[in-house]
Amino acid sequence: MGSMKTFLDCNPLLPVVLMLMVGIGVGFAADDGGEYFGLLWAGASLLMVTLLLVPYRFPIAKTWLLLLAVFFSGWLRLSLEQQTHAYSVGAEKRVWHGILLDDDVERDSVKHTVTMLLTDEEMRDRTVRLTLLVDEGQEHLLRPGYGIAVEGHLRRPTNREGSTFDTEIWARTHGIDWMLYGYWGSWVIEQADVSHLSSLERLRINAAKLRRSITDRMLEAGLSAEAGSLLSAITLGDQRFILPEMREQFADLGISHLLCISGTHLAVIFFLLSLLLPRILPTVLRNSLLLFVLFSYVFLVGMGASVVRASLMISMVLIADGNNHQVSPFNRLAFAALVLLLFQPLLLMDIGFQLSFLSVTGILIFTSAYGRWQTERERENRSPLLEKIIMSVGVCFSAQMATLPIVLHVFGTISPWFLLTNLLVIPLFTLLIYATSLLILFLWFPLVSQMLAYFLTRLTAGVDTLLHLLLRLPGISLHLPVINWPQAIGLWMIIGSLCVLTYVSIRRWRH
Repeated sequence: MGSMKTFLDCNPLLPVVLMLMVGIGVGFAADDGGEYFGLLWAGASLLMVTLLLVPYRFPIAKTWLLLLAVFFSGWLRLSLEQQTHAYSVGAEKRVWHGILLDDDVERDSVKHTVTMLLTDEEMRDRTVRLTLLVDEGQEHLLRPGYGIAVEGHLRRPTNREGSTFDTEIWARTHGIDWMLYGYWGSWVIEQADVSHLSSLERLRINAAKLRRSITDRMLEAGLSAEAGSLLSAITLGDQRFILPEMREQFADLGISHLLCISGTHLAVIFFLLSLLLPRILPTVLRNSLLLFVLFSYVFLVGMGASVVRASLMISMVLIADGNNHQVSPFNRLAFAALVLLLFQPLLLMDIGFQLSFLSVTGILIFTSAYGRWQTERERENRSPLLEKIIMSVGVCFSAQMATLPIVLHVFGTISPWFLLTNLLVIPLFTLLIYATSLLILFLWFPLVSQMLAYFLTRLTAGVDTLLHLLLRLPGISLHLPVINWPQAIGLWMIIGSLCVLTYVSIRRWRH
């Protein structure tokens, strides 16, 4: 009991963010469509006023009032979000005008999916996920910032029958209000009117243009098409050339997370920046420059939940370092979740958000427990290589176990060889990220960029060969029945109980 109190004292944001999640979850289950907005506002306000009036000599009462206020605030924030999306449009077929915001996010030989911001007066600034049938040679027309006119029906995002993936939640958490399909001959590029766009939307378009420009320059430097498609995805978030077959291969191997920009990528960028910025700079100035570049990179790659989470955690470290303080990793994680959920409460239901935070939680629990297992003598006597092997296995296993129920609930597949594939592939992908970052830095130096491009092409070909060898392993991917939420919660309880039992057993054996 005392250790739990100490843990909560060191991580005060944890109960706050957990209660916020409970409030959002209850509001989502209630599905009130914003009907209780006024009541929730009054309840949260009343609790906050009561909290201020309660004397400090009643800390337990103040704590519970605060948590109740956070609970109602989570429900209130979700209700406000539901009100924002409570609008409709006529069902008639008509021509819709808009501006392309991002590069292609999905493509095959004839179908391209992009994001469009509507400019029609009655639907201005609503975001549409636009799927177009494209003739050969028309791909170059679909560029960020271009205007487009499409004839079709606006439709609400709907879930596919029999699929456990929630398309509606995914669309709303990514700012998608409508779906629109454009067939051959039903769309045309036109002059774009950007005068009404906000500064944020213009930055988003410019970031997409810069992503495309960097990818093109990388290919011009001598990267093969196969290497360019993979490297632009794992360093810039440019998913234009990632084929469905490649996604399926990574999913079968249990390494789909490597195709998404996450904390690993930010750690590499952070390390390179730390080397480039001179140590003689004042700490505050150095950390401010690091923060500026990090958040610029976050915006460049599209501000996904995992990369924003990592950037917020790194920000807390830099800010604390500037003030000579230390912040608990669990508190940093809670802070990142709090910021993201206040900004977009529906992220709690998003699969990317769930996988990102659950995997990091699992890793933090393992590293914390492993640090307590070791004595000072063991740390000194153990070889660095053995220590790295143990940490790598533990990190991979803990992240996989933490996300297993969600994976089985949404996808119903698991790779029994996930430890082997991650331990072999992650170091190679880390090397790819380092080398690609250097290539981007030296793009304007032809000789250096061509040498790096040649090296990356050969290394990517070697990684591809390794992936195909791993895919031949027996039972590389198991397709299991999809589990429901109660079963997923039960599986978490079993995993947690086994972890606690293992931890207690090891401590008793060692003492």
